[in-house]
Amino acid sequence: MPTASFTAVIKIRGINPFILVSASRAKAIKPSWRKPLPVLVRINGKPDRAWRINMMPVGNGSFYLYLRGDVRKASGTTVGDRVRVEIAFDASYRNGPQDRKPPWFKQALSENLSKVLHVLSGETGRFMARAWKNGS
Repeated sequence: MPTASFTAVIKIRGINPFILVSASRAKAIKPSWRKPLPVLVRINGKPDRAWRINMMPVGNGSFYLYLRGDVRKASGTTVGDRVRVEIAFDASYRNGPQDRKPPWFKQALSENLSKVLHVLSGETGRFMARAWKNGS
């Protein structure tokens, strides 16, 4: 599984525990990637089936690997611990919504959108608990 394997200390940013993945390590996982990077992660060899996480770009080529509570619990780790990290690009990742919209939601969204377009096009009407006239 690993494209990158290394040890690091779990740090905290605000209230979010993370591991900083250097630009060179991120490049080994997926070269030239600048947006959230979908990866499969194991911490200290846990779990047997890797977690799916999106690493978040820092802006200089490195990434934050945020560690949710369930990840830390399963791996028996906490902030300040030195851990063994295994990361691989998640090739099965698919961008965008994975499920079709339920018909009731699609209909409600369509009706709401038609109200928005009606009042913003300059027509008189009520939307968002206020009266609209000439688009304002």
